[in-house]
Amino acid sequence: MVESHSPDPIMSDAIRNETQVGLAELKRRFSSAGLSIFKQQRNTGFQRSTYFAVGSAERQTDITISDTFLDDLPNTSEYQAKVDSYALAVAGRIKCGSPEVFYCRSGIAVGISIRWPIQVAPMGSGPAAFILMDVTNQIDGQIAKCSMRLGFSFNHTVFETLPETIYSVRLAIDAGLLRFFKADVRQEIYQ
Repeated sequence: MVESHSPDPIMSDAIRNETQVGLAELKRRFSSAGLSIFKQQRNTGFQRSTYFAVGSAERQTDITISDTFLDDLPNTSEYQAKVDSYALAVAGRIKCGSPEVFYCRSGIAVGISIRWPIQVAPMGSGPAAFILMDVTNQIDGQIAKCSMRLGFSFNHTVFETLPETIYSVRLAIDAGLLRFFKADVRQEIYQ
């Protein structure tokens, strides 16, 4: 069963009908995979989106999905397959532990917590999008504040971005490119 906070009546008036239909479809697909929604929050900034905390009562992960994706979800079989694949992967991972813990080839286990929403920053050639994340070594609790610059390509959705981000972090760890710090050390620059 999907659990979620009721949207603020004022906010639901601001959500386009297409987005509301997409949200309902997303919730149905998450529920079919056995995922509950524990938190849902609208982001109305630069790119309108919805933040979700999903999983089980004991183990959760989060994701932000753009209104553009949600608008197209009910009528796009490719998007439906991406949601189903993601939901089944998260549902399977929560049975074994945190859905945010990943193992590197070097044997290091890390928790990768993405800081939603995706950030936009000025760059020399114009604005660029970045995913910010906290990468935590599961053995000693040390943290690496990291970022990944996103490229823009046709039909690139958050469901392609997530595995790409996780894979990039794992590769960087295996190559010895990330430096971890004690949790109380302030990291002003993202690696």
